[in-house]
Amino acid sequence: MILPPRAPAIAALLASCITFAPGCGDDGSATGGEPIDSSGGPVDDDDGGGMTDSDPTNTTNDPTSDPTDGCGGCVDAAGQCQPGSFNEACGVLGEACSACEGSSVCAEGECVEPPECNPGNCNGCCDGNTCVEGNVPSACGVNGGQCNTCPNNASCDAGVCNLACEDSCDGCCNGNTCVDFDELSVENCGMGGDACQPCGNGFECVGGECVSTACVATCGGCCDGDQCLGGDDQSSCGADGATCQACGPNTVCEATGCVPDPMALWNLEVLDGILPVSDENGDAWDAFNGLPDPYVEVEVVGMSGETAVEDNTVFPVWNEVVLESVSTAQLQDNVVFTVIDSDAVFDQTVAACTIAIEDEMFNGGTWQLTCSNTKTEFEYWTLSFTLESV
Repeated sequence: MILPPRAPAIAALLASCITFAPGCGDDGSATGGEPIDSSGGPVDDDDGGGMTDSDPTNTTNDPTSDPTDGCGGCVDAAGQCQPGSFNEACGVLGEACSACEGSSVCAEGECVEPPECNPGNCNGCCDGNTCVEGNVPSACGVNGGQCNTCPNNASCDAGVCNLACEDSCDGCCNGNTCVDFDELSVENCGMGGDACQPCGNGFECVGGECVSTACVATCGGCCDGDQCLGGDDQSSCGADGATCQACGPNTVCEATGCVPDPMALWNLEVLDGILPVSDENGDAWDAFNGLPDPYVEVEVVGMSGETAVEDNTVFPVWNEVVLESVSTAQLQDNVVFTVIDSDAVFDQTVAACTIAIEDEMFNGGTWQLTCSNTKTEFEYWTLSFTLESV
């Protein structure tokens, strides 16, 4: 699902979600929690549930095959592959299983000593090795997980960061109450978390903007409030009564609206994101209810790049250019956004979503996309990004 941008092209992006990313995965759903293949992309799955399917050609049950081939866990004394997550059989990547001794436990394939503050002795959250209540924005969390720092304007309620309306609403804010984009009306019109505004008589709320009903009905160009313009100008482009749009850099105004130059070059910058504290099974991304260490990989035909790792956070901020001088044509093909949790032993894919950059996204502004499992409606992550002309 694609969320509306914080810039005025919100209606077009919502429509594009239905067109090109109904569930943000190959088959209309997210891919989540699966390993990464040698090319850096997620291993294909076809069940839409975010888990890797069993391979019908797998030879694990073939008595003539080597049971240690491709073992992601550890190999026991009998030569059998084990998950590698048990204290008595701990390890990864086909190495020999180890038994954790003393008070050490198996965490992510390694025998480690539990931190002094952990889920077993802390009901709030762990600020390093200190257990705190976990009810303030600077140290928010529950169940012995690492404390999270809530982003600006967010409150901490029962150990969960709640973003302010203006930072989380796809429609408009009536006070601190979000009016969802699909519930906008003439009484509450707006988008991108702006304050709701009433539309006057003779106006209707279209795509979060108040537009003259008469203009929409009679205008062959575009509507700027109640004024019908020709719709063929770079600063006021549109047709059939649509709201006038200003065409961004490297785009031109044509009969269908602002159209990007296919040979124009862009930098794609990943700004920030939101991850859930735990996965859809309720398990923490890291050991001892630790927060993830996320980074983002972006891939287009013939090019890929990734951000740096942000440590211990579900509100990562990168503000990094991931793809430089990528063409419009490449971006209009499939673009794969993958969020990965960096771990000491091996990295874990949180989820990958495939989208195509629509024409409206070249008009400037910040755009948000969410990667969800369509079966469970679990949101793996939300990212914001922007395109800047080169």
